[in-house]
Formats: sequence, structure tokens, C-alpha cells
Amino acid sequence: MWKDTPRASSPEHLPRLETDRLFLRQIDVDDLGDMVALDSDPEVMRFIRTPITEETQQDRLVQLIGRLDQDYGPGLGFWSVFPKETPTSFLGFVLLTTLDGNSEVEIGWRFNRTAWGHGYATEAAQVVLDYGFRDLALDPIVAVIRSGNQRSLAVAEKLGLTRDGTRRAYGADLPFYRLDRSTWQAQRSR
Repeated sequence: MWKDTPRASSPEHLPRLETDRLFLRQIDVDDLGDMVALDSDPEVMRFIRTPITEETQQDRLVQLIGRLDQDYGPGLGFWSVFPKETPTSFLGFVLLTTLDGNSEVEIGWRFNRTAWGHGYATEAAQVVLDYGFRDLALDPIVAVIRSGNQRSLAVAEKLGLTRDGTRRAYGADLPFYRLDRSTWQAQRSR
């Protein structure tokens, strides 16, 4: 199915990030199959959008390729996440991009169901959040999380993001969360 997909990776502009258990690298075309599989899972997509079907796979593939080639700005983009013990096992991704329709930089994450409950999303998002504040001097970093998405809300809370009203993004008014750089610095110094 993926044999006609270009295999050359996009030029890297994101740093490789690591934690004790994970490594994160810039997402590339080699991850397309994993991304489509991730977005095809109705439970993964429950609070994001309608999962893709066979009829929409080609459109989704074109959209994903466009996303990989997009320049999100210096230091911004998508990281694929892998466990160090099995480095070819795609767990999901973390993003740091400008929030749809806004000027703030958003952190987001999406992981395979097999990765849920292991702390991978929090661990991967934390290293991206730290990179955003430490290396890019972003202020603030924000997230939008649909009501009822308790797993993502738990990750956001562990990262230190707090609720700050609603924002229009992705075609809807969504619960809005933020973390200011000064608050992050205070949390890191404890």
C-alpha cells in the first residue's frame, strides 16, 4: 500500500530529544503508515475528529505529506516518539506548532492505544515542553483539549498547564490551557 510513497525524509530542522525511556525525532515520510494507522483508530480519534476510512485514506495521506513538508517556523513541528528498547516501534507523536487561528504556540500529543497508561505521552510532551521554553524561549505554551478527553487533560495537568477559558481553534470553541514560562521555570527550580 505504501510502496508508491516517497521514502526520502524531509530535511531535519528539529533536534532529536531523549528521555530515559524514549527518543523523539522529527517526523518524516517513513512514519506515514504509522500515522495513518494511528488516525484510523476510533478510540484514538474519539476527541479529535472522525477516524479515517478506506475511502479517505488517500486524502489523509496527501494531507500528512503536506504536513511533513510544512515549515512551522524555527524549532517548531512534529516529533515521532519511539521507545529506546524497541526503536522501530512507533508510539505516537508530539507537536509544537502555532495554534490554529491563533498566535500562541500549541503543544499536542497523540499516541497509540498500546502506549496508553505507561506515562509515555507525559514523558514525551515534557521533553518537548522543556525544549520549547528552554531553547526557543516560548511564552506561553498552550493546548486545546476537548471536553471529556480525560487522558489528555491528565497529561496537561502533569505538565503544569492550567485552564484559561476557551479559544476558537480547529473550527470549534475549545477548552484552552496554558503554561507561562515563569511558572515553568518556578516548577523546574523546585
